[in-house]
Amino acid sequence: MTTSLAIRAQPTGLRRGLGLGGGGLGLGGQREFGSTPTPTPDAAARNRFGYTAARRNKEGTHSLSLSPSPWDGKRRSDGRSLHRRQGQGLGLTRGFAASGAPEPPVGKKAKGGNTEGKGKAEKKAHAVSLQDVLGEVVEGATGAKSKIFKAKNPYPPLNLEDIAQGAKRSKGGQQGSLLPEGLPKGLGMELLGGPQVTCRPEMISFLRDVLSEEGHRKYLVDGGKGTGKSILLALLVAVARLNGWVVAYLPSATRVVQGGRFRLDEQTGLWENPDVAVEILQNIGTAHGAQLEELGLKHLLLAEGADSEAAQGDGGDQQAEEDSTQKLVDLLTGLASQDKYPFMVCADDYNALFGETGYTDYSDRPLSPHDMKLVCAFRWLERPEVKRGVVVAASSATVPVRKTVKIPETGDVSHVSLNPISYEEACAMWSKHGLEQPKQRSKEEQVLRNFVLGVNGDGHAIRDYSAML
Repeated sequence: MTTSLAIRAQPTGLRRGLGLGGGGLGLGGQREFGSTPTPTPDAAARNRFGYTAARRNKEGTHSLSLSPSPWDGKRRSDGRSLHRRQGQGLGLTRGFAASGAPEPPVGKKAKGGNTEGKGKAEKKAHAVSLQDVLGEVVEGATGAKSKIFKAKNPYPPLNLEDIAQGAKRSKGGQQGSLLPEGLPKGLGMELLGGPQVTCRPEMISFLRDVLSEEGHRKYLVDGGKGTGKSILLALLVAVARLNGWVVAYLPSATRVVQGGRFRLDEQTGLWENPDVAVEILQNIGTAHGAQLEELGLKHLLLAEGADSEAAQGDGGDQQAEEDSTQKLVDLLTGLASQDKYPFMVCADDYNALFGETGYTDYSDRPLSPHDMKLVCAFRWLERPEVKRGVVVAASSATVPVRKTVKIPETGDVSHVSLNPISYEEACAMWSKHGLEQPKQRSKEEQVLRNFVLGVNGDGHAIRDYSAML
């Protein structure tokens, strides 16, 4: 006889600046539970991870709310509840080296700053230049001769939004999105302008090292807040896919730990997350459907339309969705064991896989990430190396994990630390808005140097500074 139990979770606390990604937690084999978060008042500001961005209003204040889960109102409740501990949530960060201010920041305006009325010709030239820059990034990352770091343009800009919307692949001429997973969390929350990334020389050096056959097989990227870790991983994924790599990209590991509806696999004793597994499978299928078909792994993808809502009305689709976590585990294992295509596992906010979830189960036992199947599936730094490929993980400076928690690792792991944004790089970010670099030894230069030093090279603080002026 099989018993069924459904429990509904209510978030019990939320600190300013923290939030929960849509959905809740579920118990199941046959036991499951979901959450009913507060609806978002401004749906347009919601990003794909289930957050709403902190929006600055005229008074300088910020607002943050929770977005609804697709499972709201569709689960039974027997009066028992699973509670999220008071005051815990996801830390939202904008750690990136990007600029997006709509108005000129500091310094002199360059001549010819008025760009209104230049028409379609300018837009076409702008689009071509973005593709050219992306092409040179690829050439620089693969070791080919490139003019990208000549003195006239040592920090070329690159618009990640254009990459996410779609670019022509260099192999096979296939059209499709290079980042179906979406932009990194920092750029996804950007509300002040376009997500334009400053390509730093150390970023290109890192890409070249990772994509070379002689490089390390495992990388752990760290650095201070705003040094561009998330941007680096997104750019790496785009360039790798342009060069024919198969990439399993996790823009934020907090999505695996915090979001969705969990169910208990009673055979393994681990918690599965069908909602998030479906999302990851669909993204991999969008980016690499043809390659997976060649490898004989396409059967592990969900059939088109077998999403959460379709599962409500069709038993077969529902069963396929419930099996999605194991399908994703099998897909990652199959990709790691093949050698036809180079394979990369790329996970941002990697240290979230070792922190506390803030959830307790029906018996009030705290749930740790070690109890979750998807967490185990993405902890590749402590697993055997990929047969042909690499593992790249980046830790977050804002994920709430105890300092005593150390990320376990085995094998040849290369630790890469990103440097803070320098004054020259900050000027390159500001100059993209039509500003000239201040003269040497001038008072204005000293003020800007002191500011960059004062914020410790924090990329989003530098961008915010330009927006406030």
